[in-house]
Amino acid sequence: MGTIDGITRSDLLEIIYDRAGNKATNITSQLPVEHLHAWIGDANIADPFWTASCSATTASR
Repeated sequence: MGTIDGITRSDLLEIIYDRAGNKATNITSQLPVEHLHAWIGDANIADPFWTASCSATTASR
């Protein structure tokens, strides 16, 4: 599996940010977590994506 393109990265981050504080969002993947940065292809997007998705999970506990 190759990296996702810039438009898809931006769209994915926008979806996470829009939903993180308002609605439950489940993110599932067969991709191992340690490959997340390589798949996203941009640490500036991967880090906030990971933080937003983890924050939303831990905030609901």
